[in-house]
Amino acid sequence: MAEHGSSRDVVPIGARRLRSWLFALILALAAFMPPGAGAGEAGAVLAPTSVLRVGYIDGNPIHAVRDPRSGALTGIGPALAGELARELGVRLDMIGLRGSEAVVAALRQGRIDMALLADNPARRREVDFSDVYLLNPQGIAVRAASPLQRIADLAQRPLRIGVSAGDTVGVTLARDYPSVVVVPIEGTGIAGAQAMLEIGAVDGFAAANARLLSLVEAMEGARRLEGDVASTPQALAVRQGHPAAVAALNAFLARIRADGFLDRTVRIDNARTGAVAVSARP
Repeated sequence: MAEHGSSRDVVPIGARRLRSWLFALILALAAFMPPGAGAGEAGAVLAPTSVLRVGYIDGNPIHAVRDPRSGALTGIGPALAGELARELGVRLDMIGLRGSEAVVAALRQGRIDMALLADNPARRREVDFSDVYLLNPQGIAVRAASPLQRIADLAQRPLRIGVSAGDTVGVTLARDYPSVVVVPIEGTGIAGAQAMLEIGAVDGFAAANARLLSLVEAMEGARRLEGDVASTPQALAVRQGHPAAVAALNAFLARIRADGFLDRTVRIDNARTGAVAVSARP
């Protein structure tokens, strides 16, 4: 009986060791697979129609910038989405939507396959996110006559700070600055924010650096406060309940981190956006 018991113990242990060795070998081989290897499986998950439909917030320069003459999209979002589509061997369709709520709704309804979005706890209740791939600094612009000079001044008095409706920076302000009343402003452009600032309806407007730069250029005397409110994490979003899609996106991000594509792409836009690539998985 003892011998039979021993033989039953030895065989499974050996089998487990063999399986562990084979699994390690598979992982090692996968690490050396060229871009596009296994793209058929990833393409079926991420772009089942053979078109990768990528939603983004129209007017948000951290996602994409549209050339006013040609209509062509440039920036970090189109570069990353284009590289993913190339890797999958599918066509790319960039779909601009009005605000983050519209992007989330399109994702949940299956009208887009993935989205460029800031990752925050509220959105995690509605969609699933990949690893973070960049940090997007957020600041505040004020009128020339404003007594505010730096972000730290927000804690000194009650203030009304405008944000684009649904923007993640509003969540940060409400959490970290109890004296601030967050005022949602409809639309993703700067026209509404400029109008609210000019009539004194808000004391400042919070947004990503690139949008604040556009506002300061358009509004006489407007200036950006010293410092940042926060750096918003940007990630790729998919519908909830699709772990294979999240895994495929994380594998893509790991590859473009490793070969330098992500860092090169973000650095090209750094002067305009101030964005910083996240060079390692958190």
